[in-house]
Amino acid sequence: MGLDDGKGGVFLAVDRFAIRSICYRIIDGRLHFAERADTLAALPPAAGIDPQAIFDYLYFHVVPSPRTIFKGVMRLPAGHCAWFEAGQLTVAPYWVPQFSEPASARFEPLAAEFRQLVQNAVAAQLDGGKAACFLSGGTDSSTVAGMIGAATGSPAATYSIGFEAEGYDEMAFARIAAKRFGCEHHEYYVTPDDLVRSIPAVAAHYDQPFGNSSVLPAFYCAQMAREDGVTRLLAGDGGDELFGGYGRYRRALRPAWLGGRAAEPRTPDAGVLARWREQAQAPHGLTRLQQAQWADIATWLPNDLLTKLDRCLMAHGLEGRTPFLDTQVADFAFPLPDRFKVRGRYGKWLLRKWLERACPAADPWARKQGFTVPVDAWIQPRAGEIGARIGQVAAVRRVLEPDAAAAVFATPSAARWPMLFFAVWSLIHLEGASPNEALAAVAG
Repeated sequence: MGLDDGKGGVFLAVDRFAIRSICYRIIDGRLHFAERADTLAALPPAAGIDPQAIFDYLYFHVVPSPRTIFKGVMRLPAGHCAWFEAGQLTVAPYWVPQFSEPASARFEPLAAEFRQLVQNAVAAQLDGGKAACFLSGGTDSSTVAGMIGAATGSPAATYSIGFEAEGYDEMAFARIAAKRFGCEHHEYYVTPDDLVRSIPAVAAHYDQPFGNSSVLPAFYCAQMAREDGVTRLLAGDGGDELFGGYGRYRRALRPAWLGGRAAEPRTPDAGVLARWREQAQAPHGLTRLQQAQWADIATWLPNDLLTKLDRCLMAHGLEGRTPFLDTQVADFAFPLPDRFKVRGRYGKWLLRKWLERACPAADPWARKQGFTVPVDAWIQPRAGEIGARIGQVAAVRRVLEPDAAAAVFATPSAARWPMLFFAVWSLIHLEGASPNEALAAVAG
């Protein structure tokens, strides 16, 4: 939200989780704001690239707020507001998660409340058109699919992506959930050629570089839904962060001698760690699990997952909604005692127990892959050529020598995809290349 009082005063606010982002830039004593960073960067005088933001991107695979990839263009962090008056900008949080645990908690009433709150959120977030959602077959998306049916009395339209690559395809889980909830199910198997074509198409729609390869299946899911007449697509994002789904949450609860560790980046770079702590450091008095959740709600969720969802849907003219991030659902989830979030080797314990009753065939206790993409299988056969070409891209050369860039592609690693996407993105947005020209420049 952005409000201009017409006298030079501007008030900005972003929702609690930054489901939709807002960026700002001060030029000649006046504050400008827009949803996209590149819109503000294009205002005269054009903003250049921030080299520190490139380093942060290559480490985190996103540019963490409040910085953007452009010098002087900032992104308002989740749950924050800003007031600009008389040339002075004040940014402050207006909301923080509340983790005060109840004096007593029992599964049965909590499960009933969970079901009702999520069903209400789903009902409120549908737009009257075709009721639809992403469906990976995991606990979060399966819950949303089931709740759509419960809220509307009609089956959800569900959209799933598969890969013909060993260890990556989990379409079977999606089919089980779709059958159980009577969904109108749609599938698409992404080919290596699809992956290649989608890289520049996705990069062209992003206002900043984005290093999470799961953007590719999300992009195809959104395209499939749009072609099917959907106008709004629901997603399960936020389920892991609110209900304790990640493996790092389980590690946070372990003692150090069993491999437990705080939820902080492992880096020798004191500057990177300091910038992360500035945004993600939890207040005193929280459990280690709650500290880890706090960090993800401040960083991973808004900077990565919700950015991915928003940009992929907007690229196809779709709206997105996230029932787990509904105010009442979130306020229910945060104070849950740790034992209802993590037990033994299982996260999202409460959610899994509920889904075990609602859809036992989906096997909510099975370990699932999620939207993991076999991009390295495509990169590997041509890694040497790609590395050499990327080393010649001007934006890459600002932070890495050509030999260092080529070394990234010498062996399989998680750094390959972010570097590839950054090179394609920079060619399109900074050098004016067409999407096809950008892909040809880095991949031949």
